[in-house]
Amino acid sequence: MTDLLKPHFSWMFFLGTVVFLLLFYSLLRFLQRQIHQLPLSLKFRDSLSSKLRSLLLLYDLIFVVITASVFILLNPVWHGIAILFLISVTFPLMRNYMIGRFLCFDPEFQQGKRITVGIDTGVINKMNRLGIYVITNSGMKYINYMILQERGFSLLTDSLMQEYCDLNINANDKDSSNLSAEMLLYKLMGVPYLDSEYRPTLIANNTDTEFQIRVLIRKGNHRQELIDLIKDWGYDCQLSH
Repeated sequence: MTDLLKPHFSWMFFLGTVVFLLLFYSLLRFLQRQIHQLPLSLKFRDSLSSKLRSLLLLYDLIFVVITASVFILLNPVWHGIAILFLISVTFPLMRNYMIGRFLCFDPEFQQGKRITVGIDTGVINKMNRLGIYVITNSGMKYINYMILQERGFSLLTDSLMQEYCDLNINANDKDSSNLSAEMLLYKLMGVPYLDSEYRPTLIANNTDTEFQIRVLIRKGNHRQELIDLIKDWGYDCQLSH
C-alpha cells in the first residue's frame, strides 16, 4: 500500500511528456499539409497521406491515454480516483467522440459527401470531433455522431446534390507557358458545372504543371463533363475521391 502512495514520475516528466506529444502532433499536421508537395509519385503520396490520416484520427486517444497514465503515476491513488471521476462525468462525450473516430476511418465518410439522416439529406460541409455540419435544402444542420449511430445514415452514390471534389490535374504540354495554376483557377471560375459561390481553391502546387484543386460541383452529376472540359484545355484530370 505504501508503494502505491509513492509518486513514480515527477511533474517535470509529466510536462515534458505533454510538450513532446504536442510537438509531435504539430509535426504530423505539418507533414499532412505538405505531403502533396513532396517529389514523390502520386500513388505513394496518396498511400502516405492515408496512413497519416489514420494516425491523426487516433492521435487524440493516444495523447489522452499517455498523459492520463503518467498523471495517475504521479499519485496513483488520488489521481486515479480523479481520472475515474472525470471519465464518469464525461462518458457521453467520450462515447460520442469514439463513435466519430470509428466513422471517420471509412474513407467514404468525409467532407463533400452526400448523406441522408432520417428525413434530412444534404452535403457534409464540415466535420469536427463530436459531429458534422450538413448543408440541406432547409439550411445548415449540426448532427452529432451518437445521433448518426442511433438513427442510421446513408451515403448517397448519385449526384442529386452539389458536392465537393478534389481534382488532381497535370498539364499534358509541359512546355506550355500559359498552363499555370492562376490561369486554371481563372478558367474554372467560369465553368457552368461549378457552384459560382464557391471559389476553386488551390490545395497543392507540386510543380509548375501539377496541381490539386478543390471545387464545388453543381447538382446533376456533372463530374465527367467537368473532367472532359479540363482535358480539352490541355490537362490530364482525375478525381482524388
